[in-house]
Amino acid sequence: MIKIAFCLIWPFAFLYAGAGLDTFGITRIYATKAGTLEWNSAHWNNGHARLVQYAGDPYDPTGWTDNHSSGSGDSLFINGNGVLMINGAGPRFHINSTELYSGNDPTPLVAPQFFLNTEATGYYRRLTTGGAGYDGMEIQVRTGPLAHASAGGNVCDATGLASRFRDDGKWDWEKELKHPSSTVYSTKYNSDAPLFGGGTIPLNRWIGMKFIVFNIDNDAHVKLETYIDSVSDVTSGPPANGGHWEFVGSMIDSGSNWPGGDISGCPDLSQAMAVTVGHGTMLLRTDGEACTWKMVSFREIDPNSPTEAKFSRPGKDPNTFHMSICNGGRMLHLDHPSIRALSIRIYDIEGRIARTAEIPKGAKEVFLGSIGAGVRIATVSSEAAMQQSRIMVLWRGSKINQ
Repeated sequence: MIKIAFCLIWPFAFLYAGAGLDTFGITRIYATKAGTLEWNSAHWNNGHARLVQYAGDPYDPTGWTDNHSSGSGDSLFINGNGVLMINGAGPRFHINSTELYSGNDPTPLVAPQFFLNTEATGYYRRLTTGGAGYDGMEIQVRTGPLAHASAGGNVCDATGLASRFRDDGKWDWEKELKHPSSTVYSTKYNSDAPLFGGGTIPLNRWIGMKFIVFNIDNDAHVKLETYIDSVSDVTSGPPANGGHWEFVGSMIDSGSNWPGGDISGCPDLSQAMAVTVGHGTMLLRTDGEACTWKMVSFREIDPNSPTEAKFSRPGKDPNTFHMSICNGGRMLHLDHPSIRALSIRIYDIEGRIARTAEIPKGAKEVFLGSIGAGVRIATVSSEAAMQQSRIMVLWRGSKINQ
């Protein structure tokens, strides 16, 4: 007898064409909020190589670029061909649209704009080793412009939410209320999860991240979503077809389910608070090693508008299912019979096929067999519909208990 160890509910539907693209030709998940200004790195490709000094980037048309690196003024270098190099002990590349600065202030060229519900996108390439296991690719939003040990700042204004693809090959979200204390969450509170098949982030390979944060429940809670593109070749240009974006995970920060770490000396903070407002600043960071970024954008989104390119929400549409993976990951179930034959392909993060299966028309389940633990990319396709849906799943293996 096979004992049921867990049951993962997996909503999916066929992906429809016609997704919107951003400035670089990358798929947008959510629509941009009307009347807001997008920040993007298109000006990195203007032929002018330069350091990003503490006074900012003179070629940034918004004036929002803000260098908050510690210990060195040469931590951020733009090559003039669309690429930012980050290196040093504590490099910090801020997009600060608040007009709150310290030291040699950048000169804002547009009106201030508070970023709240944000879709952040960028491609990252690890160049060297030497950082801690938790270092790597990180995008942070809702943090304070002067909260990270800045002169005249307040460490109680950190209020940051970050998405991390870590050097040790794991992924998580990080929540920081008071700098520098933080806690993490991936599949559950205070946890991380494997992302690269048990290996570390590869060197000299471009990897895309989308990190989306928006308020829900009348601004009482916060939804976080992370996606990865580990397939597209962006060495010499934008990704084909807007990128190969796979769902990594999502969670809701209700506050009580994700305590925010040490808040001593911060009377306005509570460990049980969700970061529903924050302080409007976004940043890229790593520590102790060199990396490059390209095709970076931060957009204020309208989370209540129809998504521009996303798997349809489960509902009454016969093309839309709840899929559950049960019996220790061996059996795949649909919540209603399929109206057409479906092909299932399970891949590892490197694109190697781990399992294939077919669901006949009118069937509701298929036996998958034993599949090793780790992140798996599950592809559901229908030749009749010429459509395909891809979702990334944290596969816990056949012997776990939850």
